[in-house]
Amino acid sequence: MLRRTLGHVVRPSLPLRQYSQARAGRSHVKSHAKLEPLDSVSDIVSEYRAACPHPLLTLIAGEPSATTPIATGPTASNPTVEDALQAAGIAREQYDAWKPVINATTLSSALNAADSILGQGGHTNPSSRGRFPAWVLLALLRNKPASHTEAFVAHRIALAPPVTPTPELMPLVFILLAYWLTRLGMSAPLHSTIVHLTRTHFVRADHISLLLRILVAHSPPRAVLQAELSLLLKFAIYHHLPLSPSTYRAILDNHDTPPNVARLVEEHMATCGFTPNYVHTRALLRIYGQNGLRASAANSWRRIRHGEVHGRVPSYTSRKGYRSMDPDLRQAMNAKPTLPTTDDIHPNIWLQVLKTAAQDSKTSPDALLSVFHEGRQHISDTSVVRFATFLLIKSFVRREYFKEIAPLLADIMPLKDDFSTSQLTIVVEALTMLGRPDAACRLLQQHLGRATETSSGTTVPFVDTQMINSFMIALLRIGRPDAVFYIWDTMPRVFGVQPNAISFAIVLKAARFARKCEGTLQVALEDFGLRHILPSRMASSELERAPHKLNREQAIEGLERMLQRDPKRAVTGFWRGHRAGSVALRVARQIFLGNWPELARLETPVLALRVSSSAQATSPMSDLYRSILHPDEGTLGEDILGRASAVTPQQEGADTYYGILPHDPMFRALIDLLADEDRAWQIPLVLKWMQHLSVVPSSATLATALVYWAEVSLDGPWIEKIKGPGSSQYMRLRRWMMGWVGWKRMPRREDMQAALRRVQYFRDMRSLGAPARDVEVDVDAWCEK
Repeated sequence: MLRRTLGHVVRPSLPLRQYSQARAGRSHVKSHAKLEPLDSVSDIVSEYRAACPHPLLTLIAGEPSATTPIATGPTASNPTVEDALQAAGIAREQYDAWKPVINATTLSSALNAADSILGQGGHTNPSSRGRFPAWVLLALLRNKPASHTEAFVAHRIALAPPVTPTPELMPLVFILLAYWLTRLGMSAPLHSTIVHLTRTHFVRADHISLLLRILVAHSPPRAVLQAELSLLLKFAIYHHLPLSPSTYRAILDNHDTPPNVARLVEEHMATCGFTPNYVHTRALLRIYGQNGLRASAANSWRRIRHGEVHGRVPSYTSRKGYRSMDPDLRQAMNAKPTLPTTDDIHPNIWLQVLKTAAQDSKTSPDALLSVFHEGRQHISDTSVVRFATFLLIKSFVRREYFKEIAPLLADIMPLKDDFSTSQLTIVVEALTMLGRPDAACRLLQQHLGRATETSSGTTVPFVDTQMINSFMIALLRIGRPDAVFYIWDTMPRVFGVQPNAISFAIVLKAARFARKCEGTLQVALEDFGLRHILPSRMASSELERAPHKLNREQAIEGLERMLQRDPKRAVTGFWRGHRAGSVALRVARQIFLGNWPELARLETPVLALRVSSSAQATSPMSDLYRSILHPDEGTLGEDILGRASAVTPQQEGADTYYGILPHDPMFRALIDLLADEDRAWQIPLVLKWMQHLSVVPSSATLATALVYWAEVSLDGPWIEKIKGPGSSQYMRLRRWMMGWVGWKRMPRREDMQAALRRVQYFRDMRSLGAPARDVEVDVDAWCEK
């Protein structure tokens, strides 16, 4: 019945084989085998052609070669070409017109050929100018992009409505595009591609399965993998699209698969009536166990022990295998445990006690150190002692017990060459909080050349984006937003990593905190529209004026000079010579409208009554100055997030930020900054962007937006009474939110109270944090090579 209701979902021509609910019967050995990896365009097209044998796929398939083009010499005497064109309903003249694109061996030459054809009037319909047939898009996308710019151009072309939207070929267009974007690490265009595909009417189960296999084969960052796999699995669950057992195995065998994706796989199995086999259940047990989900892991183990899986189960997991075990071993397993003495205490018990005490904020540092030193005397395993040391350092950094950190660092720093990625991250945070960010930066530079191997066998850089994000957070905690801005501008050159959504969320928070460092006169002149009185560039050197234009050597030297200990240094709260909040919003505009230009055409769902909560107090004077000095600005001021931004991307830098996939914390930080920059009237537009990008908001984000929106959308009590209940702009936004997320996801009273307390806490805060000033540590010797 559900399939008949969902008429826009195309039923697969050959439904996939499902598991039998009964344990009896023959085993589907072939369906349990691992699938071949999708390492090339030819592999993807072959898989796609097996389910959809379109005639044009024989002409436009595989990866082009520099010596032998795919479509070399199709002539009128070739019956294969003629038959394929006739079966597809394509005229020979149209095929010959696009032949330079089909014969191109690189994406650049294909784009140039397509531009020439469109410029010469290669299309007969004027309304189709700049649009391509679906089979021409396939010819474009079988070429490997040489750069991010070429991939983004191909992405924008593919997402435009084609001249002939062939339902049999358009899914392959999006699948090939997702393949290249995944390999290039372009998370933002990848997300919009998958969202666009799920909103079309020609998606089938084999298309979703192929996309899932591409994502797990070329694993993007863990956060991106989680977002895209969750989106595709939820779509398959909602539309009851069956997936093959091999697809399940490909997802669960990936070591980067998060536990919430594993839960969605289990939900999809239950929805489609599949019974997981032993391999699936063992993979679920591993994923849940590694992430500390004991109840779910125990449930998976129970299914294995009781044989509640499809197919054969190893004998050692059953009760029969337990009975056939060696009697001495079985007796040892059944023996009652005895209480350990201080001499034979198990290291895991000590670590668990220490971890529980470290997580309890009521535990004093003396009690933690006492437990640490007492257990250290009885444990000879140095790796366990090292793990416990880093556990204590992390706890003391979080609670700002700086005096206790120094001796622990002195014990652990001689082993700095053997640090893991997480251990180096903890040390960098500790050094920064102790007031030595320069030493932390030197330590990071010493480890830049190292590489580490993941659990899946791939090699990744030792210094990753997560480590730099932790460094930026520590810098913000000690009151150095200027260093955070500099690292954002120079991160790819200094540390060799690309920023992600968490990095930009930190920058948005730093821009919000930078307002605490601004002078009263500077802020007043800016608010009253007298910015021309200020110097055009509030920066003393090229280092502060345009750090995004420095080369690698200059960027490293500038960062080291900025992080040097200088008691006379004053943080001004400016970035690139302008107010940090304004620059951060312009960077946000570059990220959003650069990756998704269609966002500029979205309209706000509701309108505000005033600019900000403080607008009424300064309205007469500020309106007078703005009307005289800046008559071009509208009633609500400059629209930084819209098309009317006065700062172009070329002025802000050449970075494209294709790897930033917005998520809920990033949007919440953007909403906070908009409110503090007196632009709360743009909050509904940001929420509209979230809806368009399929970002699910949390109750905290919605509550924060409503708190700020109430300040600019509510009239006085008497006016509200005259208008009638439910007619205010505040209630209109609430109704729009409810239609978007549903009643169950709307913020409750406790969520609104928590948002109010958080907003009030920041407004009452007078200054930023500061590093430890009463702790002196000799870190110069530690960080020497």
